[in-house]
Amino acid sequence: MKKNRILFAIILSIFLVSTLSAQQLQTGSIKGTVTDDEGTALPGVTVTVRSSSLIGFVSSITNQRGSYRCPTLPPGTYTLLAELEGFSTIKRENVLLRVAMVVKIDIEMSLSPIGEEITVVAPSPTVDVVSSKLSSSVTKDVLARLPLGREIDAIASITPGVIAAGGERWIVHGGTELNNSMEVDGVDIIDPWLQRPHTEINYDSMEEVEIIAGALPAQIGFTGGSFVNIVTKSGGNNFSGNLHAIYTRESLTSTKFTEYDIEAMGVAPPVAPIFSFDAIGSLGGPILKDKLWFFANATSNRGEWHTNFIPATILGTFYDTYQNKTFEWSGLFKLTAQISKSVRAFALFNYRKAGGPIRMGALVTWDSVTPWDDTSTTTTANINWLLSDNTFLDIRASRVYNIGDQRLREGTEDSPAYWDAYTGYVWGRQWRGQEDWGASQNQASILLTHFQDNFLGGDHEFKAGINYSAGGGFWNTSMADPLALWYWDENPYYWRGFYGTDTTTFYGDGGISMNISPPTKGNHMSVGNRTTIGAFIQDSWTIKKRLTLNIGLRYDDTTGWWPARTKPAVGGDLGKAIGEYLFTPVYGFNPFGEIVVDEWKDILGWKKLSPRIGIVYDLFGNGKTALKASYSMYAEPLATQAFEGMHPLRTQSFDFYWWDLNNNVEPDPPGVDDYQISWAAVRQMDPDYYKKGIVDKYKAPLYNEFIAAINSEVAPDLNVGIKYLYKNRKNVLNDALYDPDTERWWNTYELAPEWWVPFTTIIPEAGLIPEQEVTMYFLSNDAPEWFFALGSRPEAKLNYHTVELTFDKRMSHGWQLGGSVAFSRTRGNISESSWGWMSENQGTGWTFDNPNYFVNKDGPTEWDVPLIVKLYGTAKLPLNIIASFNFIHMSGRPWGRTVTMYPPWDWTVANNADYYTSFWINTEVFERRYQAWDNVDIRVEKLFSLGNFGTIELYMDIFNLLGQSTVYHGEDPAGWFQPVDENTTEGTYVTDYWFQ
Repeated sequence: MKKNRILFAIILSIFLVSTLSAQQLQTGSIKGTVTDDEGTALPGVTVTVRSSSLIGFVSSITNQRGSYRCPTLPPGTYTLLAELEGFSTIKRENVLLRVAMVVKIDIEMSLSPIGEEITVVAPSPTVDVVSSKLSSSVTKDVLARLPLGREIDAIASITPGVIAAGGERWIVHGGTELNNSMEVDGVDIIDPWLQRPHTEINYDSMEEVEIIAGALPAQIGFTGGSFVNIVTKSGGNNFSGNLHAIYTRESLTSTKFTEYDIEAMGVAPPVAPIFSFDAIGSLGGPILKDKLWFFANATSNRGEWHTNFIPATILGTFYDTYQNKTFEWSGLFKLTAQISKSVRAFALFNYRKAGGPIRMGALVTWDSVTPWDDTSTTTTANINWLLSDNTFLDIRASRVYNIGDQRLREGTEDSPAYWDAYTGYVWGRQWRGQEDWGASQNQASILLTHFQDNFLGGDHEFKAGINYSAGGGFWNTSMADPLALWYWDENPYYWRGFYGTDTTTFYGDGGISMNISPPTKGNHMSVGNRTTIGAFIQDSWTIKKRLTLNIGLRYDDTTGWWPARTKPAVGGDLGKAIGEYLFTPVYGFNPFGEIVVDEWKDILGWKKLSPRIGIVYDLFGNGKTALKASYSMYAEPLATQAFEGMHPLRTQSFDFYWWDLNNNVEPDPPGVDDYQISWAAVRQMDPDYYKKGIVDKYKAPLYNEFIAAINSEVAPDLNVGIKYLYKNRKNVLNDALYDPDTERWWNTYELAPEWWVPFTTIIPEAGLIPEQEVTMYFLSNDAPEWFFALGSRPEAKLNYHTVELTFDKRMSHGWQLGGSVAFSRTRGNISESSWGWMSENQGTGWTFDNPNYFVNKDGPTEWDVPLIVKLYGTAKLPLNIIASFNFIHMSGRPWGRTVTMYPPWDWTVANNADYYTSFWINTEVFERRYQAWDNVDIRVEKLFSLGNFGTIELYMDIFNLLGQSTVYHGEDPAGWFQPVDENTTEGTYVTDYWFQ
């Protein structure tokens, strides 16, 4: 019986050792040593901390070494009270605690038989001499005062080295915008499908935001090395709230470009609001004082914006500019409870709904713009249980869900889509049809933390935990007519227009695309699901109160799968007829007909051990200067879109050369007209082949990171630092050309020289860019049929270096000031841009597909920004006026010339090369740069006191005060080139329409 109890205790302990990553990342701690005035440790002292941010209070009794510790404290301003009979009571006020920070407060007590109380006034420490992470805390003073546009990417952008990419995207230390981690009150809100936030949390609900940009602790799982940690408000023992209204309109916006400039460039004016109005309300307070608090927030936004569409007349129809009308409303409700002296809990629910037009663009007409709406919910519950003075447990369960719907514009439901490849305009039915999508994630975590002092020569904070999540996403497109017609400069015969002839060409007369999507929505054809379990152990080991070793090891296991699905036949007869004519005789099935896909378990996934090791040394022993060094390995998360992109039923279009044999300018069924395949990944849909499209499926993509840093409090409330960080990326997961019959990759010339034919050409000069010699590769007629497989790309490489200088003078004495200077270098051949999808970062996309991707690719990456300077601050002026500013300077991003190459006919015949393929290449390494970017935003506030009724604040934000303007128009000639032979500029060269 005794053995059974011991076994049960062991099993229970293992189960309880799980991810408190949640609570520990959302709270901080205060610790220190209590001594008498001769420096002798005082045991038995009761240290109590209180704050308006803390429900109830937290107490700790010093041990034999005089040490105390108050953990799991929410960010806020605290008061410490140290009491021991026979000694003066010490009161320490205004102790500032930031999220996930350890603040060390040592206390000295004197003998006093009368029990007097002494209040100590001293600034709070600014240097964390325990944690090795690189983090920046965006405090409530910064959130409340800086003109940040109320967006999370703008909040992240004030962090050293972070590049805001817009649209809730940011780049951190050589990563991509799609491998950032983000939590709200411990809930992972990154959706498992696209690796982007499921939802948004209203700005006024945020208490504090921590951004960790390096040396992430082991309790943070799958990541690219950056973590955004949002802590929401909880209410308090006093009722408080606010009503907030924000308004702007067209007359408050100006542009530096004149009408002549805009007309000369042939572009639309910069996007600007016609009007935008936000109404926000918040209320928090006690339901039962010191027992149960609440916080609620609601927001509504309506706006109308100009778009960048360039008016045009297409086939005699004038398409005018149009407006983007949007709406959003959301609500958050949170309860926080002190259930007992040792048990604290909270629950949160957040709802958001937004909508407006989507798929807009400078060359997209209004009929191709589709209305959409998106709904998301976040639900979580957390219990924090203090098992003893040195041990506590954190348990959490959460669910995040969002679903979206995009509908075709009225009148286009039965229309084809149209695209003019020369001008770039699209019109008619939206090219991708009607869409609906969704993603969800269920999460649970448990974590055990134990403090053990005077063990193995030091003090320890042990953590261990387990977390589990299950979720995924789906994407479905549908269209009644799957046909898309190609034009060239308004010529319905694409290839005739392309070559400037009135007769049939080698490629036929025209070009068309046929989509495989079903005629009606709701089939959820393309689905990807993911299950993840993670565990970690971590020890923060402090030796002689100056040296701390942060040693952690994390294990993550993730697996992807998809359920069985049936795709109905496409709408219309043309696609089915072309399929029966070209595909059924060769492949034995028609991709435009009904297709059944079976369930597939264990499609893709990886198991990975990730070490995290950090060293922190309190240089002078006074808690004001810390030397830090660390090594971290991060395994990237598995985005379900990575393998969902390989799904046989995922929406795709097949391209065809078209011979209009009856000259009626309409595609007719085979027999009346003729067709040849231009592009069709048919084998990806073949039940005998698509499972061969996943290779190296157990190798985790990862980053290695090394950091050395020093931080010092050089004056009260002022922290300065310098850091060096190096990061590289390995085992990038992406698709590339693969021969399933021989199980052989052939995406580089070196891997399959017999399937590629080198071609050296000289690209003609264009504008100020001289002619350029380049060697690229055309397809051999002996090459196998194109088939793409997903696997680890050994040829991928990325290396990032940065040196960052930082300073932070927190809000005190009426002002705050922060800033950084980052010098960085990013080199490699990885495309960091996703252009709205996961594709170029993890999954399906053109990256690494074929040898021409690597031509002139190794060099500065798209987000190589050698210099970033940031400065922000706030000053409280007389007459209750507050002024704030935010300044960012960034070097210009790199770019280079590109061109699409077509082979000469005689050369293809002589070299057994395929005449019907073309390839896009870089003609040079991307070493040219766009102009640098300088931006200044300011805010001016005026406060009016209403006495006991509160305060009215009026403020005005001015964004882009200096009128920074950036032109990305027409630098790259691009276009296409078909030379008459090798090593000559002679041939047909047409630059991009907008370059001309």
